Amino acid sequence: MPSPPPAARVIEIRSGNPEAFGATSSARFPSRLILRGRGPFQGWRRRLVLDETMVHLGRVNLPVTFHNATGPRAIFSLGIGEDRGPRIQGQRFGLETLVWWRPEAEVHTQWPADQPWWNLGFPLPRLLEASRLLHGAELVTPRASALFLPLSPERRHALLEAAQAALEAPSWVSTDRLVDGLLHQVLEALFAGLPEAEAPSLPLARRGAIADGLVAIAERETDHRSLVEVCAELGVPLRTLNACANAVLGMSAAAYLRARRLVRVRAVLEQGEAVSVTEAATRFGFWELGRFSAAYRAQFGEAPLATLRRGRRSA
Repeated sequence: MPSPPPAARVIEIRSGNPEAFGATSSARFPSRLILRGRGPFQGWRRRLVLDETMVHLGRVNLPVTFHNATGPRAIFSLGIGEDRGPRIQGQRFGLETLVWWRPEAEVHTQWPADQPWWNLGFPLPRLLEASRLLHGAELVTPRASALFLPLSPERRHALLEAAQAALEAPSWVSTDRLVDGLLHQVLEALFAGLPEAEAPSLPLARRGAIADGLVAIAERETDHRSLVEVCAELGVPLRTLNACANAVLGMSAAAYLRARRLVRVRAVLEQGEAVSVTEAATRFGFWELGRFSAAYRAQFGEAPLATLRRGRRSA
Protein backbone atom coordinates (compact mmCIF):
# COMPACT_ATOMS: atom_id res chain seq x y z
CA MET A 1 0.00 0.00 0.00
CA PRO A 2 1.59 3.32 -1.04
CA SER A 3 2.32 5.76 1.71
CA PRO A 4 0.18 8.92 1.77
CA PRO A 5 1.73 12.09 0.39
CA PRO A 6 3.34 14.33 3.00
CA ALA A 7 1.07 16.94 4.48
CA ALA A 8 1.50 20.51 3.37
CA ARG A 9 3.77 22.55 5.60
CA VAL A 10 2.99 26.05 6.75
CA ILE A 11 5.93 28.44 6.90
CA GLU A 12 5.42 31.79 8.58
CA ILE A 13 7.99 34.55 8.27
CA ARG A 14 7.65 37.65 10.40
CA SER A 15 9.58 40.89 10.50
CA GLY A 16 11.66 39.52 13.38
CA ASN A 17 13.60 37.57 10.76
CA PRO A 18 13.46 39.83 7.69
CA GLU A 19 16.58 38.40 6.06
CA ALA A 20 14.88 35.03 5.58
CA PHE A 21 12.50 36.48 3.01
CA GLY A 22 10.75 39.42 4.66
CA ALA A 23 10.62 41.47 1.50
CA THR A 24 8.71 44.37 3.01
CA SER A 25 9.85 44.25 6.62
CA SER A 26 11.52 46.97 8.63
CA ALA A 27 11.18 48.41 12.10
CA ARG A 28 8.61 50.97 10.93
CA PHE A 29 6.88 48.67 8.45
CA PRO A 30 6.57 45.19 9.96
CA SER A 31 5.08 42.45 7.81
CA ARG A 32 4.11 38.80 7.88
CA LEU A 33 4.38 36.27 5.05
CA ILE A 34 2.82 32.80 5.24
CA LEU A 35 3.58 30.09 2.66
CA ARG A 36 1.91 26.71 2.35
CA GLY A 37 3.30 23.75 0.43
CA ARG A 38 5.31 20.54 0.49
CA GLY A 39 9.05 20.35 0.80
CA PRO A 40 11.66 22.69 2.25
CA PHE A 41 11.30 26.42 1.73
CA GLN A 42 13.45 27.87 -1.00
CA GLY A 43 13.40 31.33 -2.45
CA TRP A 44 15.44 34.15 -3.85
CA ARG A 45 15.07 37.85 -3.66
CA ARG A 46 16.85 40.99 -4.73
CA ARG A 47 15.98 43.86 -2.46
CA LEU A 48 16.97 47.50 -2.33
CA VAL A 49 15.86 50.00 0.29
CA LEU A 50 16.24 53.69 -0.55
CA ASP A 51 15.18 56.08 2.21
CA GLU A 52 12.44 53.64 3.31
CA THR A 53 11.36 53.06 -0.30
CA MET A 54 11.56 49.35 -1.06
CA VAL A 55 12.26 47.68 -4.42
CA HIS A 56 11.95 43.93 -4.33
CA LEU A 57 12.12 41.17 -6.94
CA GLY A 58 11.45 37.70 -5.57
CA ARG A 59 10.31 34.15 -6.16
CA VAL A 60 9.73 31.14 -3.90
CA ASN A 61 9.11 27.45 -4.51
CA LEU A 62 5.97 27.32 -2.34
CA PRO A 63 2.69 29.07 -3.10
CA VAL A 64 2.26 32.33 -1.23
CA THR A 65 -1.07 32.15 0.56
CA PHE A 66 -1.20 35.18 2.81
CA HIS A 67 0.62 38.44 3.28
CA ASN A 68 -0.13 40.99 5.98
CA ALA A 69 1.70 44.30 5.65
CA THR A 70 1.28 47.04 8.24
CA GLY A 71 2.46 50.59 8.62
CA PRO A 72 1.90 53.76 6.54
CA ARG A 73 3.42 52.32 3.38
CA ALA A 74 1.82 51.88 -0.05
CA ILE A 75 2.78 48.58 -1.72
CA PHE A 76 2.46 48.03 -5.47
CA SER A 77 2.76 44.55 -7.00
CA LEU A 78 3.65 43.68 -10.57
CA GLY A 79 3.82 40.16 -11.98
CA ILE A 80 6.45 39.01 -14.48
CA GLY A 81 7.32 35.82 -16.35
CA GLU A 82 4.62 33.37 -17.36
CA ASP A 83 1.06 34.20 -16.38
CA ARG A 84 -0.09 31.15 -14.44
CA GLY A 85 -3.09 32.71 -12.79
CA PRO A 86 -2.03 34.37 -9.53
CA ARG A 87 -4.87 35.86 -7.50
CA ILE A 88 -5.00 38.71 -5.03
CA GLN A 89 -8.08 39.03 -2.81
CA GLY A 90 -9.67 36.32 -4.98
CA GLN A 91 -9.29 38.35 -8.19
CA ARG A 92 -7.09 37.22 -11.06
CA PHE A 93 -3.87 39.22 -11.25
CA GLY A 94 -2.69 39.32 -14.86
CA LEU A 95 0.61 40.55 -16.23
CA GLU A 96 -1.18 43.62 -17.61
CA THR A 97 -2.17 44.78 -14.11
CA LEU A 98 -0.60 46.81 -11.33
CA VAL A 99 -2.05 46.19 -7.86
CA TRP A 100 -1.99 48.81 -5.09
CA TRP A 101 -2.33 47.41 -1.58
CA ARG A 102 -4.11 49.76 0.79
CA PRO A 103 -1.80 50.95 3.59
CA GLU A 104 -2.39 48.97 6.81
CA ALA A 105 -4.26 46.33 4.77
CA GLU A 106 -4.34 42.58 5.20
CA VAL A 107 -3.98 41.08 1.73
CA HIS A 108 -4.62 37.45 0.79
CA THR A 109 -2.95 36.00 -2.28
CA GLN A 110 -2.78 32.72 -4.14
CA TRP A 111 0.54 32.93 -5.96
CA PRO A 112 1.84 29.93 -7.94
CA ALA A 113 5.16 28.48 -6.88
CA ASP A 114 8.22 29.70 -8.80
CA GLN A 115 6.45 32.62 -10.47
CA PRO A 116 8.41 35.82 -9.82
CA TRP A 117 6.95 39.20 -8.93
CA TRP A 118 7.97 42.76 -8.15
CA ASN A 119 6.95 44.71 -5.06
CA LEU A 120 7.47 48.46 -4.82
CA GLY A 121 6.85 50.05 -1.43
CA PHE A 122 6.72 53.80 -0.77
CA PRO A 123 6.17 55.67 2.49
CA LEU A 124 2.66 57.04 2.07
CA PRO A 125 3.60 60.71 2.72
CA ARG A 126 6.20 60.61 -0.06
CA LEU A 127 3.74 59.05 -2.51
CA LEU A 128 1.10 61.68 -1.74
CA GLU A 129 3.61 64.54 -2.03
CA ALA A 130 4.84 63.28 -5.41
CA SER A 131 1.22 63.03 -6.54
CA ARG A 132 0.62 66.65 -5.60
CA LEU A 133 3.78 67.85 -7.34
CA LEU A 134 3.39 65.82 -10.54
CA HIS A 135 -0.38 65.87 -10.99
CA GLY A 136 -1.63 68.70 -8.83
CA ALA A 137 -3.96 66.32 -7.00
CA GLU A 138 -3.89 64.27 -3.84
CA LEU A 139 -4.30 60.54 -4.26
CA VAL A 140 -7.26 58.90 -2.57
CA THR A 141 -6.08 55.64 -1.04
CA PRO A 142 -8.19 52.65 -2.08
CA ARG A 143 -11.08 51.58 0.11
CA ALA A 144 -10.67 47.93 -0.82
CA SER A 145 -7.62 46.03 0.37
CA ALA A 146 -6.27 45.92 -3.18
CA LEU A 147 -6.89 48.24 -6.13
CA PHE A 148 -6.35 46.75 -9.61
CA LEU A 149 -4.98 49.16 -12.23
CA PRO A 150 -4.77 48.28 -15.94
CA LEU A 151 -1.37 48.72 -17.58
CA SER A 152 -0.74 49.33 -21.27
CA PRO A 153 2.25 47.42 -22.70
CA GLU A 154 4.22 50.68 -22.95
CA ARG A 155 3.50 51.73 -19.36
CA ARG A 156 4.24 48.25 -18.05
CA HIS A 157 7.57 48.23 -19.89
CA ALA A 158 8.52 51.65 -18.48
CA LEU A 159 7.63 50.56 -14.94
CA LEU A 160 9.65 47.34 -15.21
CA GLU A 161 12.62 49.28 -16.58
CA ALA A 162 12.48 51.78 -13.72
CA ALA A 163 12.36 48.98 -11.14
CA GLN A 164 15.24 47.09 -12.77
CA ALA A 165 17.28 50.29 -13.07
CA ALA A 166 16.83 50.97 -9.35
CA LEU A 167 18.22 47.55 -8.46
CA GLU A 168 21.15 47.84 -10.86
CA ALA A 169 22.04 51.52 -10.48
CA PRO A 170 25.61 52.30 -9.42
CA SER A 171 26.12 53.40 -5.84
CA TRP A 172 26.82 57.03 -6.76
CA VAL A 173 23.41 57.57 -8.39
CA SER A 174 21.19 59.92 -6.40
CA THR A 175 18.81 58.02 -4.13
CA ASP A 176 16.21 60.76 -4.54
CA ARG A 177 16.37 60.51 -8.29
CA LEU A 178 15.92 56.73 -8.29
CA VAL A 179 12.90 56.99 -5.99
CA ASP A 180 11.45 59.89 -8.01
CA GLY A 181 11.79 57.83 -11.19
CA LEU A 182 9.84 54.97 -9.64
CA LEU A 183 7.21 57.33 -8.22
CA HIS A 184 6.81 58.96 -11.62
CA GLN A 185 6.10 55.65 -13.36
CA VAL A 186 3.70 54.43 -10.66
CA LEU A 187 1.80 57.73 -10.66
CA GLU A 188 1.57 57.69 -14.46
CA ALA A 189 -0.24 54.36 -14.11
CA LEU A 190 -2.49 55.71 -11.36
CA PHE A 191 -3.41 58.85 -13.33
CA ALA A 192 -3.52 57.25 -16.79
CA GLY A 193 -7.17 58.14 -17.27
CA LEU A 194 -6.84 61.86 -16.56
CA PRO A 195 -6.85 64.27 -19.53
CA GLU A 196 -3.79 66.35 -20.26
CA ALA A 197 -3.89 70.03 -19.32
CA GLU A 198 -4.23 72.29 -22.35
CA ALA A 199 -1.71 75.07 -22.83
CA PRO A 200 -4.27 77.59 -24.19
CA SER A 201 -5.95 77.61 -20.76
CA LEU A 202 -2.91 79.50 -19.45
CA PRO A 203 -2.03 83.11 -20.34
CA LEU A 204 0.65 83.31 -23.01
CA ALA A 205 3.09 85.05 -20.65
CA ARG A 206 2.59 82.37 -18.01
CA ARG A 207 3.24 79.61 -20.54
CA GLY A 208 6.43 81.35 -21.61
CA ALA A 209 7.61 81.86 -18.04
CA ILE A 210 7.14 78.17 -17.21
CA ALA A 211 8.98 77.11 -20.36
CA ASP A 212 11.78 79.59 -19.57
CA GLY A 213 12.08 78.09 -16.10
CA LEU A 214 12.46 74.64 -17.63
CA VAL A 215 15.17 75.92 -19.98
CA ALA A 216 17.03 77.53 -17.07
CA ILE A 217 17.01 74.25 -15.15
CA ALA A 218 18.30 72.39 -18.21
CA GLU A 219 21.21 74.83 -18.53
CA ARG A 220 22.63 73.81 -15.17
CA GLU A 221 25.29 71.40 -16.35
CA THR A 222 25.77 69.55 -13.08
CA ASP A 223 22.17 69.65 -11.84
CA HIS A 224 20.30 66.71 -13.37
CA ARG A 225 16.95 67.04 -11.67
CA SER A 226 14.09 64.56 -11.66
CA LEU A 227 10.68 65.61 -12.93
CA VAL A 228 9.40 65.61 -9.36
CA GLU A 229 12.12 68.11 -8.40
CA VAL A 230 11.49 70.23 -11.52
CA CYS A 231 7.76 70.44 -10.78
CA ALA A 232 8.53 71.39 -7.17
CA GLU A 233 10.92 74.17 -8.24
CA LEU A 234 8.58 75.63 -10.88
CA GLY A 235 5.47 75.19 -8.75
CA VAL A 236 3.35 73.49 -11.43
CA PRO A 237 2.09 69.92 -11.89
CA LEU A 238 3.59 67.78 -14.63
CA ARG A 239 0.56 68.02 -16.90
CA THR A 240 0.81 71.81 -16.93
CA LEU A 241 4.58 71.69 -17.38
CA ASN A 242 4.23 69.31 -20.33
CA ALA A 243 1.51 71.44 -21.90
CA CYS A 244 3.73 74.52 -21.72
CA ALA A 245 6.81 72.66 -22.93
CA ASN A 246 4.93 71.20 -25.88
CA ALA A 247 3.46 74.58 -26.80
CA VAL A 248 6.71 76.57 -26.52
CA LEU A 249 9.51 74.00 -27.02
CA GLY A 250 7.73 71.45 -29.19
CA MET A 251 8.28 68.48 -26.87
CA SER A 252 7.48 67.24 -23.37
CA ALA A 253 9.52 68.37 -20.37
CA ALA A 254 11.19 64.96 -19.99
CA ALA A 255 12.09 64.85 -23.69
CA TYR A 256 13.54 68.38 -23.55
CA LEU A 257 15.69 67.69 -20.48
CA ARG A 258 16.90 64.43 -22.01
CA ALA A 259 17.73 66.10 -25.34
CA ARG A 260 19.79 68.81 -23.61
CA ARG A 261 21.76 66.23 -21.64
CA LEU A 262 22.36 64.17 -24.79
CA VAL A 263 23.83 67.25 -26.47
CA ARG A 264 26.28 67.60 -23.57
CA VAL A 265 27.28 63.95 -23.82
CA ARG A 266 27.85 64.33 -27.56
CA ALA A 267 30.10 67.37 -27.03
CA VAL A 268 32.30 65.40 -24.62
CA LEU A 269 32.50 62.43 -27.01
CA GLU A 270 33.30 64.64 -30.02
CA GLN A 271 36.17 66.23 -28.13
CA GLY A 272 37.59 62.82 -27.22
CA GLU A 273 37.56 63.78 -23.54
CA ALA A 274 35.69 60.75 -22.21
CA VAL A 275 37.35 57.60 -20.92
CA SER A 276 34.43 55.58 -22.33
CA VAL A 277 30.85 55.97 -23.49
CA THR A 278 29.68 54.73 -20.11
CA GLU A 279 31.73 57.36 -18.29
CA ALA A 280 30.35 60.13 -20.50
CA ALA A 281 26.76 58.94 -20.18
CA THR A 282 26.82 58.57 -16.41
CA ARG A 283 28.56 61.93 -16.03
CA PHE A 284 25.37 63.56 -17.33
CA GLY A 285 22.85 61.43 -15.47
CA PHE A 286 22.24 58.51 -17.85
CA TRP A 287 22.64 55.21 -15.99
CA GLU A 288 20.23 53.08 -18.06
CA LEU A 289 22.76 52.56 -20.83
CA GLY A 290 20.51 50.62 -23.19
CA ARG A 291 17.93 53.39 -23.23
CA PHE A 292 20.70 55.98 -23.45
CA SER A 293 22.20 54.37 -26.58
CA ALA A 294 18.80 54.14 -28.26
CA ALA A 295 17.98 57.77 -27.47
CA TYR A 296 21.43 58.91 -28.62
CA ARG A 297 21.11 57.10 -31.95
CA ALA A 298 17.60 58.45 -32.48
CA GLN A 299 18.74 62.04 -31.84
CA PHE A 300 22.08 62.03 -33.69
CA GLY A 301 21.82 59.19 -36.20
CA GLU A 302 24.84 57.27 -34.95
CA ALA A 303 25.94 55.18 -32.00
CA PRO A 304 27.73 57.02 -29.16
CA LEU A 305 30.80 54.77 -29.61
CA ALA A 306 31.13 55.98 -33.21
CA THR A 307 31.16 59.59 -32.01
CA LEU A 308 33.82 58.81 -29.39
CA ARG A 309 36.08 57.05 -31.92
CA ARG A 310 35.80 59.96 -34.33
CA GLY A 311 36.56 62.39 -31.52
CA ARG A 312 39.67 60.49 -30.50
CA ARG A 313 40.98 60.43 -34.07
CA SER A 314 40.58 64.18 -34.43
CA ALA A 315 41.91 65.06 -30.96
